[in-house]
Amino acid sequence: MPALAPALAPASDHDAAPRRGVLLLAPATLLPGPPAARAGDGGTLARMRQAGIARVAMDLALPPYAMLDAARQPVGSEVDTARLLCADLGVTLRLVAVDSPGRIPSLLTGKADLIVSVLSITPERERVIGFSRPYAAVVSVLAGPAAAGIADPEPLAGRRVAVTRGSINDHALSGAAPPGARILRFDNDAATMGAVLAGQADCIATAPELVEAINARQAGQPLRTWRVLGQAEYGVGLPRDDTALKDWVEGWVTRRLADGTLAAIHRHWHAGAAVPG
Repeated sequence: MPALAPALAPASDHDAAPRRGVLLLAPATLLPGPPAARAGDGGTLARMRQAGIARVAMDLALPPYAMLDAARQPVGSEVDTARLLCADLGVTLRLVAVDSPGRIPSLLTGKADLIVSVLSITPERERVIGFSRPYAAVVSVLAGPAAAGIADPEPLAGRRVAVTRGSINDHALSGAAPPGARILRFDNDAATMGAVLAGQADCIATAPELVEAINARQAGQPLRTWRVLGQAEYGVGLPRDDTALKDWVEGWVTRRLADGTLAAIHRHWHAGAAVPG
């Protein structure tokens, strides 16, 4: 295994080229790791500091949140967020590559210490893991061919709608689609996007950024947003009842929101847009 890169300093200019030096491990299901923190053992925060490493679970197929560039290096707004968090904590970032359904299991099984991966805060998830306060929000949209605009849910009857299983887009779609819609659920966003590109689905429920990613990969048949399904805030996922870690991450998010660093990361990767929410 290659030597770990040193911890990265906080970014001061997010218009500069993305930084390198993150050790990427994949897939998460093959990674050995220490068990989850137990009461009295100092907790995850102390263990990360002692090891000098933070294992952060992330789905790297979510452009522009997280992806691999031409040199197979991880880049994106969530990658920069995780880099900044680890730099401020004084540890090296070790990315644990997972798909979207694998984010929470990687934390519960002790293969990751934190999740930084557009993880929407929902009551169901809060029953099994902890969250920081939200640092951004993701919008869910229904998108399809520009020539087949839909203004209400009824025309979805009989149409094949692609969505990632268990995602916030899945929840939003389930509450909006009519009974006759054919919802095709895929295990990760890469497969969901691939179904649209391959013509296996008529439309998609996803984030606007992924609609743009699809349009960048297909010529002549662009998708456009038919309507907004909803918006959900997301935060850093962490072990439940780990008070020391939650307090540190909570303070970090509050400080970096106040000084504008997290907003700068978002603007850089999301076409200059401000942090939603």
